[in-house]
Amino acid sequence: MAYGRRRNLFNGNMGMALSYMFDAERLDAGKYYISVQAIDAGGLGGVWSDECVYEHKQTAPSTAQLPVNITAADTLQLRVNNPRSDAKYSWNVENGTIISQSNNGSTAQAILHAAGNLKVSVAMELGGQTYKSKEKTLSVLPFAEIFDSTDLDFRFQNVFDATVNDKGNGKLSISWSTSGEKTIDMIADSCTFSTIVKVYAPEDFALAIPSKVMKDTPISVKRPKTMFDNDISYFNVKGVTKSQTTNDGFILTLGDAGYNEVVSSVGFNDGSECTFVNKTTVTEETMPDAIITGVLADGNHYRVNWNTSVPQMVDRVEILRETNRYNEFEVVATMPVSQGSWLDTASDNRIQTQRYRIRLLANNNVQTSTISETHKPLHVTIYKSATKGYSLVWNAYEGMDIESYRILRGTSTDNLTQIAEVAGSLQNYTDISAPAGTCLYAIAYVPASTQQLAESCAMRSNTSNAYMLSNAVSTAEAIEAVAATSIEIGILEKYDSKTLYGGDCRFHLTATMLPTNASLSGVKWSIVSGDNIAHLSADGVLTHKSLGDGDVVVRAEATDGSGIYGEKTISISQIKARRYLSSDKH
Repeated sequence: MAYGRRRNLFNGNMGMALSYMFDAERLDAGKYYISVQAIDAGGLGGVWSDECVYEHKQTAPSTAQLPVNITAADTLQLRVNNPRSDAKYSWNVENGTIISQSNNGSTAQAILHAAGNLKVSVAMELGGQTYKSKEKTLSVLPFAEIFDSTDLDFRFQNVFDATVNDKGNGKLSISWSTSGEKTIDMIADSCTFSTIVKVYAPEDFALAIPSKVMKDTPISVKRPKTMFDNDISYFNVKGVTKSQTTNDGFILTLGDAGYNEVVSSVGFNDGSECTFVNKTTVTEETMPDAIITGVLADGNHYRVNWNTSVPQMVDRVEILRETNRYNEFEVVATMPVSQGSWLDTASDNRIQTQRYRIRLLANNNVQTSTISETHKPLHVTIYKSATKGYSLVWNAYEGMDIESYRILRGTSTDNLTQIAEVAGSLQNYTDISAPAGTCLYAIAYVPASTQQLAESCAMRSNTSNAYMLSNAVSTAEAIEAVAATSIEIGILEKYDSKTLYGGDCRFHLTATMLPTNASLSGVKWSIVSGDNIAHLSADGVLTHKSLGDGDVVVRAEATDGSGIYGEKTISISQIKARRYLSSDKH
């Protein structure tokens, strides 16, 4: 015989046999060349036959026959068919533990932990490659079925730190005083059965619910670490008004005031269940909304004020300030809620404004309010008018509706008095009657809500100004302004027909100012004539009053004190609410 791999495939003399079988599972993968030779009784051989080529591919291992009847208490015997001495084997037993095995793993013993149709397979490592057998299904009966009759004579041994109770009907129960993995050896009718169980302490399933919580206020709790064990099939929470599952726990809400029991229950793969009662008292108090009553300038910094009328369990407030990323906030301080305000010494209202939010915290450390609306205080900049006086520009206050802005002027921050008031939709004003010498300006906002106005007055009890202040700017630091030279009025609406049906006749006017780099691009809208026909809002919306037809002359005047303005005549017809311009028929 000639062969590519120098291995004797024939063990002994073939004699008169016309065929010979050899075990290919023991061969290494590769190509083999086979020929035969006849040998007579004297040991002399004839001519070799022609070679045939056999290419062997490595096959996966197979497992020996598994038992037909087995319970979760039995020890499973595992064996590989025709194992190779030069290979390593590893077993995969679903819901089982390998307790012993041979040097290369071709034989092993396993303990089963659960009943049902379990999968068994073996993998072979050979020459740097892994070959996995087909999975075989093993039907395992529940452990309890081995002693479902009172006729059995059984007892436990090697059960430590445990109490065994006879429950009747041939069933026993075992309870341990310590947690951890436990090995049980049971002897029944001279047969020994072994199994391993994991024992948990009831506290392993406790939730971090404090002894006192607020009614109808969400509680964020994490799942106990034991929940992530492989033996556990489910984890439930009962006794709450609302439960929401998160990636790492739950958000629970308790709605009934008084003593409450929140039951956390866990189910195991073997069908058993364990529960833990979490006891807590629910108060009649509920977590209020976090409300910023205002953010105002205090010296060169901003001061955040909040509502202090909160339940007794709410004792702290978190202040959040916007980072360099828009709408991303970070906690910059945590203060007693009774303090009512916090001075942001890291801010400088002379340079820029800031955006703030707050959140209320309960003293149980697990209940919080939602985050408040964002508040952005006023920041004013002063320009020296190109013609006469000084122009002020500020941002719109963010966080509440503003009724109006008041312009304050004085020689110091202690004697600021009101000189003008503009609508809450405007953010600029030009003082053309500024006195000689250096003076200061500040902008105050008046909340539209009477409640917010009252809260603002309470927070400003140390001043006669019943409103909230911006930073103060001096005429000495005024920036030279680029004045407007021309203003052209346009209409925002685009439509094909000159007729607007439905009885509505409304224009959104626009003002284009030149030069484009004018320091103050804001304008003041007004009606020069025709105010009995239409109304013009502060932001340039012209609305027909339905009192007849006619021409309306509108004006947009620069607020930089230059006196530059633009005008446009708009003809309004009540017939079919037709609207067009008398000049260009748009």
